[in-house]
Amino acid sequence: MISQTPTAEVADEDVDEKPKCVVLVRYAMVPQVARFGLSEQLYESVADQLARNAQVVVNTDRGPEIGQVLEVVRLSTSADDNPVTGDVIRIASAEDLRSHAENRRRADTEFLGWQTRITNWKLQLQLIDIEFTLQAEQIVLYVLNRQDAETTRLALLAAAAGLGIVHVQPVSANGMVVKEPSSSGGGCGSGGCGSGGCGS
Repeated sequence: MISQTPTAEVADEDVDEKPKCVVLVRYAMVPQVARFGLSEQLYESVADQLARNAQVVVNTDRGPEIGQVLEVVRLSTSADDNPVTGDVIRIASAEDLRSHAENRRRADTEFLGWQTRITNWKLQLQLIDIEFTLQAEQIVLYVLNRQDAETTRLALLAAAAGLGIVHVQPVSANGMVVKEPSSSGGGCGSGGCGSGGCGS
């Protein structure tokens, strides 16, 4: 059995505070790099563990995910700093890493099933990878495509089939395809759908 080392975690009341420290973190199967903040309380307890390649749990728009520290960008912040993408929740524990590995095995097992669904639904999409967020609350489908109606259809069909919370992420040869700003806001293909459809 893997023993779990107690880890410091950011308290709910600290989330809205100006972060004490900002770190650059790489996360996700198709890598993304973003700035994440640490509260002063968490920073004080984990400062000696924030070396390059340290594994952390970060709060992304898809929920908690495992990430890898690339650089400590700021040891203190000011009002002029750029906003952060999310927060570092904690240094990854043995249990976090075990869950991450189990999710990877599950994704590998379910990949063929998702390919079959996309074919049966007659979607003009090429699935290149899938992954689950740390608590397996969302499944991320990486498709070789731009952000268009087909990605939206995939998210809607997955939701209608009761397949959980699905986030469809288009990928190009250059990496992640970022959703273009729109006055009409996001949609299923742009940020994922809940099991009950958008807005649920």
